[in-house]
Amino acid sequence: MRLARTAAIAMRRDISPADDFLRTFGPLTVAMKRAENAMVNDHPDLVLRMSQTILTGALAPTSILFCPRQRPCRQRSRSPRPAL
Repeated sequence: MRLARTAAIAMRRDISPADDFLRTFGPLTVAMKRAENAMVNDHPDLVLRMSQTILTGALAPTSILFCPRQRPCRQRSRSPRPAL
């Protein structure tokens, strides 16, 4: 994480490829990943401290589907379940 943070700080801002927003990288992304690691390692105090420095609203949530033109896409319909 130290190397990722160093590289992210050198970039100065998060950069996201136009065709794949999940590959975003930069200071904000690394800060969120550091907080995520603290959550997984059961350090809620550290997560709360880190959360004070993370700007909310700067990135779109990754759970939303996006089209290449950066607008919400329709979710694909799932195949019907086979009858039992």
